[in-house]
Amino acid sequence: MNIKISELIQRMVSVFQRIHRIKTRDFHGQIKILLIIAIIISCISVQAKEKENKQEIYDLDGKLIKTTISDKYGKVMSELYHQWGECRTFSYQKLNRVDWTRTDVNIYKVIFPDSKPQYIKVYEIIKPNALLDRVTQDNKVLSIVGIEKLPEIDTANLSEHRAKIIEVLSEEKIKAKQQYISDIQAFQNKNRDNKLKVAEGLFNNCLKVLNHEILRLEKEIENFKVGLMQVKFQVNKEDKYYKIGLTGEPIIVLKMADNRELRYDPWTSKAISEKTFKGRLAQETYLFDEEGNKYLFAKYNYTQRGNLFDLFNVDVFDRNGSLIKQIFQNRFGPTYIYIHGGDNKWMLWTEPINESLEKLDILLGHLDDDCGYSTQIYNIYIGE
Repeated sequence: MNIKISELIQRMVSVFQRIHRIKTRDFHGQIKILLIIAIIISCISVQAKEKENKQEIYDLDGKLIKTTISDKYGKVMSELYHQWGECRTFSYQKLNRVDWTRTDVNIYKVIFPDSKPQYIKVYEIIKPNALLDRVTQDNKVLSIVGIEKLPEIDTANLSEHRAKIIEVLSEEKIKAKQQYISDIQAFQNKNRDNKLKVAEGLFNNCLKVLNHEILRLEKEIENFKVGLMQVKFQVNKEDKYYKIGLTGEPIIVLKMADNRELRYDPWTSKAISEKTFKGRLAQETYLFDEEGNKYLFAKYNYTQRGNLFDLFNVDVFDRNGSLIKQIFQNRFGPTYIYIHGGDNKWMLWTEPINESLEKLDILLGHLDDDCGYSTQIYNIYIGE
């Protein structure tokens, strides 16, 4: 029952008009007055319950980090992540008198951090009945690039600037490869200083696996650039930034279908990965190569506690089907990676986990509602 304030006022006026005509000395009249007053109190109570409740939470520096607005029909919670320049809104609906279900998540990125923050929606995560259905992305703003990274370009004639745009869009993947190389060097230094305390043969075998991963990253960067060569860019300049994207409507970058999670490249719409589920639990993940062929990437192993299953670890494979890593993840604790050194021997990887965020989401999202886009804010490290 949704009563507007204007309607409530009209009802109260009508009620008081009726009260004025009742003889208060008459016993039945007094009863009528009491009943009418009860109706008024009930109406006011309903209106009060339907009034929005708003809560705000600030961090120690006085910055707003969380806002919750709710009424009896629904709830919207917004969270601000200043260090990542990101805002997320979570929408909920009432299932019953006690329980809520999350219906969708919208992720916004700040595009002008130097002045008053302006946010633009990047992802929309649709979760009807609390289960993931699809994730769409605003393909008009697939990347935000500062004007200092690109020359003054003619947005009406982008073909002349395609190579430079592709280089800028590839920067994050190149940085990830360079960081991985730096981490391998640190790993070698620890072994040289006898901090790892492992046999030389085991270390050398693990080092081969790690160096092979660098070749895989280089191949991914090459494929990414080749794919962008076929893309028709849309570039808009605003203030000190370029918004780079595609023409057309928002595109689906993830969807659930037939107990499978399918991910697509937002630039080319080509398949990236396919994850299979048994019930709610992920079983295997496959990646797609440059020709569109899929190969096994990960298997999920669980431990059982009664009727509950917890993720024990994730087996990671190379393109040839050889087991190269095991990832042990605790939802409320650290994540550890072990490198396979052959002969069923393993060595702990002691550097930060610098897999791309997208790869981590594919790897670690093992439930059918873990789409990954809602977990990208975490920096995952492993201990020694």
